[in-house]
Amino acid sequence: MFSLLQIIIGVYLLYSAITGKGKVLENEFLKVPREEYVKKLRILAAISGTVLTVSSGLEYAGVIVPRSTLSWIAWGVGLASILPMMIYSSRSTDKEAAKANQATTAQSAAPKKDQLRAAFVFDDEEEPADKTTDPGK
Repeated sequence: MFSLLQIIIGVYLLYSAITGKGKVLENEFLKVPREEYVKKLRILAAISGTVLTVSSGLEYAGVIVPRSTLSWIAWGVGLASILPMMIYSSRSTDKEAAKANQATTAQSAAPKKDQLRAAFVFDDEEEPADKTTDPGK
């Protein structure tokens, strides 16, 4: 089951590398020029996608026995092939600009008070009159 998931991820990375489309290539807050970022990430995605697809495909096809030492090595190689993409993406991101945008987005997403509604909402609740006692006594 896990090898099937890795095959799907590998095929997606290959698709992104070939077409230049996909969420994996999107980043609003770059320190480097966008063309350079996409080019390097596409190369890394092609390598990672190939490694994931081949290693998981061999395991899924039964060439590599599941839960064997070779299977664990193939899984580790697949994981190791994704790490350079994550590191490059992280180092190419301008974290200060991302934080500033996140703070701005959080402020604009805060609910605003409806002035007309506020004019008719009262905080004090009236206590119901107790009909069993006589207020005059």
